[in-house]
Amino acid sequence: MRLEIQLMLILSGISIPFPTLAQSEREEAVAIDQIEIPSNESLSLEQIGAPLARPWSLAFLPDGRMVVTEKHGGIRLISPDGKTSAPLKGEPPNIFRKSDSGLLDIVLDPDFAANNIVYIAFAEGDEAANRTAIWKARLDKTGLEEGRVIFRVNEPKKGPSHPGGRMLFLPDNTLLLSIGDGYDLAEKAQDNASHLGKILRLTRDGSPAPDNPFIRRPGFAPEIFTLGHRNIQGLAYDQNTDTIWSHEHGPRGGDEVNQVQAGQNYAWPRATFGIDYDGTIVSERNHEQGMGRPHFFWSPSIAPSGLAIYRGDKFPNWDGHFLVGGLANRALIQLEIGRQTGLLVERGRWLQGLKARIRDVRVSPDGQIYLLTDEDKGRLLRVIPEAEKDTVSLNNSLRPLGFLIGQWTGETVLTRADNTNQPPSRSSARTHCAPKLQGSYIVCKTRFTNDNGKFRSIEMHVHAKADGESYDALVFNSNSPIQSPFSLNSGQKDGVFTGYMSATVNDQPARERITIKPSQDGAEIEYIESYQYDTDREDKWTETFNWQWKKVR
Repeated sequence: MRLEIQLMLILSGISIPFPTLAQSEREEAVAIDQIEIPSNESLSLEQIGAPLARPWSLAFLPDGRMVVTEKHGGIRLISPDGKTSAPLKGEPPNIFRKSDSGLLDIVLDPDFAANNIVYIAFAEGDEAANRTAIWKARLDKTGLEEGRVIFRVNEPKKGPSHPGGRMLFLPDNTLLLSIGDGYDLAEKAQDNASHLGKILRLTRDGSPAPDNPFIRRPGFAPEIFTLGHRNIQGLAYDQNTDTIWSHEHGPRGGDEVNQVQAGQNYAWPRATFGIDYDGTIVSERNHEQGMGRPHFFWSPSIAPSGLAIYRGDKFPNWDGHFLVGGLANRALIQLEIGRQTGLLVERGRWLQGLKARIRDVRVSPDGQIYLLTDEDKGRLLRVIPEAEKDTVSLNNSLRPLGFLIGQWTGETVLTRADNTNQPPSRSSARTHCAPKLQGSYIVCKTRFTNDNGKFRSIEMHVHAKADGESYDALVFNSNSPIQSPFSLNSGQKDGVFTGYMSATVNDQPARERITIKPSQDGAEIEYIESYQYDTDREDKWTETFNWQWKKVR
C-alpha cells in the first residue's frame, strides 16, 4: 500500500519524503508483468502501397503524397492510391544501417510549399564510431538534390543502439532533434558539454537556436534544449495547448511521457522508474529533487515509438488524445489527459491482433491516422474512421450513396394525400443502413413509432444499375404486402438523389417523387415524398411525407 500511495503522489506532482525503497520493493514495482488495460480490436485498417524495408517515419506532402524513410532501405514516395516509388536518389552518404540505426526521421521545412526542402535524421559512420546527423536536401521529381549535412552530434558512440533521431519543427521555425544516450554512455545524459541524452534545438541551417536556455552558460553545449533523456522516440507539439510532449524508452520498465520545457533536466540516469535489463538497480530514486518527473510511465515497458496528439474530425471521440506506437507490446496505445486531474491515463490498447511492432503514428492534415509497422516487409496503414468502415467495402458504383451507411434517428411528418382534412401524423424513427452481398447492395432497416406507441417497419434495398449512374431501390413495408420499386438518379449535379414511381391518389393516376438530400458534412439527411397528377410541371408537387435523419454513428 505504501508503494501504491507513493506512486500516485509522484504522478500528481506532490512531493512526499518517503524513505528510499529496498531493492526487492523496487524490482517489484517495475517488473510486474500483469496489467489490466482494455484491449480494443474494433479498428479497421487498409494497407497503402508496397512492403517497405523497416519503415521509420513519414511526412505528408502538399499534393497528397507521403514521403517515407526506411531504416534499412531508402526514401520513397507513396501516392494516396498506393503507387510506391523506387528509392529516391540523393540520400545521405555513409549511413550506418544496423539494428536501431539507419535512416531515421524526416520532416518538411515550414516553407516546403515554396522551397521543397526536407530534413532527414540518420546514423552516420560505422560500428566503431557513429553519430546522429541531419541531411538537408531539396525534393524534386527525380530525387533529393543539393543535399548536405547541416548538423552532427558532437561526439561519436559505438554500436547501433540509442541513436534518437526524432525531429519536430516548432511554430517559431526552430527544429528539435532527440539524441539518445548512446546506450553504454548513460552518464553522458548528465554531461552538459555532450549532445548525448538530450533534446537539441536548432535553426534551419543546423546552428544553435539563438535563444536556447544554455546558449551563454559556460560548459554547456549551446544546442541543448533539455537534458537527462535515455532515448526519445516520440516528439509532438499540441497547438491547442501550446505544449511540447515527448516519450522515451526506459530500461526494464520506466518508459516515460514528459512535457518538454526549455532548460529542464529529466533526470536520466539519476532517477528512473525502471531497472536494468539484468535486474540490477539503475537508481534507487524515481525522482531527483529539482529535476523533471514524468507525466506518465509504463511498467512493464512497451518500447514506445511515434507520438501524435490527435486533432481532427475523422475521430471526434479522440480529440486531444495521445496516440503512441508500441514496439514491444505490438499495439497502438491511447492516452488521455484527465479533465479534472490533469494526469495522463491510458484509455486503451488497439490493434494487438495485428501482432506488429508499430514504429510511427502520424495524423495527416485532413485528420486521417497513419501507422508504420517495423518489419522487414513493413506496412503503411491507414486507420479507417468509423463513418467510412462500411463505405470502403461498397462496390465503386455504390460509393456515392455511402453517406447512408450508419445508424440514424429521425422525426417524420405524414400528410395523407387522400384526406387533406386529416391532421398530419408524426412518428420517430430509428434506422440502420449497412452494405450487403459483398457491398453490392445497401440495406436500410427502419422502425417508425407513432405517438400512440404503434409501430411499423420498412426495409429499403438499393443497388446500382448496369449504367453505373443510377440505382434501383425496393421498399418492403410491414403494413403492406406490396413491394414498392423506384429508381434514383446519381445526384452528381446538386447532391440530391431523386426517384420516381407510379401512384394513384384519390383514384387518379399520379407520380410520386422521392428526394434524398444529405447535408454537406453527412450528419443529416432530408427525405421527402411528394406527388403530382399527370402533368410535367415541376412546380405542382405536393409534399406528403417529410423525414429528417440525424446520424448517431
